[in-house]
Amino acid sequence: MIEIYGKYFDGQTSAHQSGLLVIHENSSWVLKNTQSLAIIKQGKSFQAKVSPRLADTPRAISFSGLDHFETEQNDQVDAALARLKKRHWSGPIHLLESKFRYVLIALILFVVGAFGFVRYGIPTTASVIAMNLPQDLLEVAGSQTMSALDRILLKSSKLDPQKKDEVLDHFERTINHYPELNLDVIFRDGGKIGANAFALPDGRIVFTDQLINLATDQDQLLAILIHEIGHIYHRHGLKRLIQNSILTFGIYSLTGDASGVSELFLGLPVILTELGYSRKFETEADTFTLEQMNRLGLEPYHFADILLKIEYQEIAAKKDAEAAEQAMDGWLGYLSTHPATKDRIKRFQRIRKKLQ
Repeated sequence: MIEIYGKYFDGQTSAHQSGLLVIHENSSWVLKNTQSLAIIKQGKSFQAKVSPRLADTPRAISFSGLDHFETEQNDQVDAALARLKKRHWSGPIHLLESKFRYVLIALILFVVGAFGFVRYGIPTTASVIAMNLPQDLLEVAGSQTMSALDRILLKSSKLDPQKKDEVLDHFERTINHYPELNLDVIFRDGGKIGANAFALPDGRIVFTDQLINLATDQDQLLAILIHEIGHIYHRHGLKRLIQNSILTFGIYSLTGDASGVSELFLGLPVILTELGYSRKFETEADTFTLEQMNRLGLEPYHFADILLKIEYQEIAAKKDAEAAEQAMDGWLGYLSTHPATKDRIKRFQRIRKKLQ
């Protein structure tokens, strides 16, 4: 027989009594009070449920009701289950947990698996989902996003109507080349965001007044338009949103509910990974831009020129131009959603040679 000492809880109150569980070879068992030796429970066949073993933490042996027997004598419990040929499914897990080399191997496999999931699994999953969403859902997302931007950041455009018409006329041929994307160019006063352009999931492309005024020729704006079409064509906005959601859900699934302080540290991997995804999307959109500009017979320098104008304007807006340049070219460059402008221009030159 096997004797197991522990505590018995009746399931009605928090009180407990010291108990001795005796399991015989024929599977009969008896639970006694260790002080009075009075029988608490007994049975002809041991059918209780045993909790999994986790190192040396106490285990619970649950009977037919709400009551249970709690013990720290895990080895005796394992011996009893083995003798009754009722090995618990957690036995192999305990073996892995009790051996350092197995823990180390499991840790390495976990890190490799997590890296693979973040690096390849999340983008692939997000891409499949984003590319199969219906147009109706894209229109809802675009409308809500535009409403929020108009309410928070943007203002009505102050551009001269004739200037708008000139820009739209220059865009018309390119827009008509992608009827399936439902493209629609709109103008807004960018306010604090300055010279900028961005694409919404439903096909709307927003140009700020500041960007229109910054460009010195229409082909520079056309290059920006093609770049934003690339984002819509590849559904980068949706992929980015889905990737962030999956990554955030994964982190919280592993860590549980986080407090306000730990949320800052939990959010850091999401931010850094999301920025990395954004840089990839910008590079992909740049490639799309160069391919389409080559198709239209436009020189890549138009795109390079407008990028440099935007960059120089941003530097000029800072009081310390040297610090601004260091921020763009130094380690903080990783924290930008766009690759460095110098790198993009060099890349344009390489791709241009391949396309020639």
